Amino acid sequence: RGVIKLLTTTTFFVQLEMYGFWPMGTTMVIGFLAIVPSVNGSLPIRAKYPFDSTEGLKHRIAFATQATAVVTAVVGILFMDAVILCFCFYTMPQLKLLDSNYRHCQLKWPRAGFSAKFQSSKGPNAEISSFIPFDPVEACETNDSFKKRFITCIKHHHRLSNIVDDINNIYGSSMFFQLFASCLMICLSGFQIAL
Repeated sequence: RGVIKLLTTTTFFVQLEMYGFWPMGTTMVIGFLAIVPSVNGSLPIRAKYPFDSTEGLKHRIAFATQATAVVTAVVGILFMDAVILCFCFYTMPQLKLLDSNYRHCQLKWPRAGFSAKFQSSKGPNAEISSFIPFDPVEACETNDSFKKRFITCIKHHHRLSNIVDDINNIYGSSMFFQLFASCLMICLSGFQIAL
């Protein structure tokens, strides 16, 4: 029950992020392109073009270029946020399971299997009360002992540590640029609305 509750909570937060951030991004794009006043052929983003962008087909081309740039920037920001949040949301249950397994290394706690019966995850008994295996070999361990359980926990801890290090190596520097892009978009949007 505890694992199901943990995964249900994680899935809820991922869905909340998806159904919350994407409409906000869509609203930002629509607001930026439609609500920002365009008087006398002006464009939502002030820019200089090598041609007169105030009338006719050239205005439409310049507007389409700016709309594409805004949509691309917002989608990039939202995608990066979604990827990082999903990594965080799905790493947290692994850490909670690892914490539970460290507490349940003693043999007085049962070893769970993969063929668990589905029960409601609500109620006071929705806590993890067994040692949770991470692969089928661990679930079918015949010579169960504290040492084997503890070694399993250490292996999983090492695996999680490697995953977090890989995520930091891949996304560490790009998160700085993503944060810079987010701040820049917010500041420019506020500046455009103020004008």
